[in-house]
Amino acid sequence: MMRNFISKLNTRQLIIHFIASWFFVYAFRTAANLYDHSFLLAENLDVMRLIFKERYNTDMFIVTQCGILGLLISYVIAWVISLKRNWFWANSVIIFLGVFLLYNYNLLGWATLRYLALAPGQIFGSSSVLAVIVDFIILLSIGCYLFFRKGIKDFIDTGVNKPKKALLKERVSMTELKKSYKPSKKRPVK
Repeated sequence: MMRNFISKLNTRQLIIHFIASWFFVYAFRTAANLYDHSFLLAENLDVMRLIFKERYNTDMFIVTQCGILGLLISYVIAWVISLKRNWFWANSVIIFLGVFLLYNYNLLGWATLRYLALAPGQIFGSSSVLAVIVDFIILLSIGCYLFFRKGIKDFIDTGVNKPKKALLKERVSMTELKKSYKPSKKRPVK
């Protein structure tokens, strides 16, 4: 039973959908900065955080919850894609649980990767509403690209373990193709 479960896992889907979920989480977390942008995007946030502790804690709670909302949306997308493509449903659950646990313990690498992920919006200034919107759109677009691009779905499909009957049908069709193939007569090169 356990061997059957493990054989149905698709590492390509796990990795790609994990990365896409990461982008969704931080896209929504970035967008949450618009909730109280005059406070959260202030130049002296460290000082304001000490003075207005309750406001800061409330805002950070909202930002964290928006990240979880992004994770839930990415989970639903991954689950629907898994059902449509006949992939194992547990892949989506494993991704959700993994990202959720890592997110709650701040182990997703946001502290390191945020400078790279938020770089495009810095053109408009670090405390600009337009910067937050641009960063949200870019992060969400990358996540959607990873979820919905046909080439990526086909790449994941090559990692799915196919039943023996499907493999046998592919072998039979290849042998039939080889039998029906007739090489064209080549003209001699002068």
